[in-house]
Amino acid sequence: MFVMIESAALSDIGKVRKANEDFFSENQEMGLWIVADGVGGNGHGDVASQVVVQTVERRVRQGRSVQEAIMDAHDTLHKVAEADPDYSGMATTVVVCRLQDNIYEISWVGDSRAYLWNGSVLYRLTKDHNYAQQMVEDNELQPEEAFRHPMRHLLMHAVGSGEPELLRIDTISGSLEANDTLLLCTDGLCGEVSDGEMKAVLQDADKSIKEKCSILLNKALDAGGGDNITLTLLKFLVNRS
Repeated sequence: MFVMIESAALSDIGKVRKANEDFFSENQEMGLWIVADGVGGNGHGDVASQVVVQTVERRVRQGRSVQEAIMDAHDTLHKVAEADPDYSGMATTVVVCRLQDNIYEISWVGDSRAYLWNGSVLYRLTKDHNYAQQMVEDNELQPEEAFRHPMRHLLMHAVGSGEPELLRIDTISGSLEANDTLLLCTDGLCGEVSDGEMKAVLQDADKSIKEKCSILLNKALDAGGGDNITLTLLKFLVNRS
């Protein structure tokens, strides 16, 4: 059995922001994909997202688990802020996919998301670390209402924000079948494009991964492009001959 991953990624400033504070990495050799969304309200979100993505990639290459690597990145942001007060308060979301053969492990902090498309169903693998999601879990809000609720922008956890013992890093794992597709994205995509619209794009068998990335990005722009937009798609291919 020969395993191959086809992947593509795009990032765009959107139509409202003055800078792109998202950052991403595709590393097929390591089986590692990372998407981060700098928290603009805290300042230097672009620095935070870049530092976290690069730190996580470096630490995983050195043999750390993804969770350890995210915690190291959290500590790194604190150290940068301690050395230069101008960077105080910078933070970022992050979602990381580690793929070994057909086994995926996804870890995240914040509201950047991961989805699994299996050819018929689009599964949201992550739960947002924001107040809107907490309201859903407390039965104060219906899931469909969270899509546009103003509390969706208020994060409960972000890398670089708060003390290490309070940082919540969630992880989910599973296995992929041939032609399964994973989507990692910032809320610039999932905050503008509904799950149903994403499914409609992903189920088009005539489009390549790269084309689907472009279509999803343009849908977010057409919906207003109110935030930076970053996404990566990876398709699991198996040749059994």
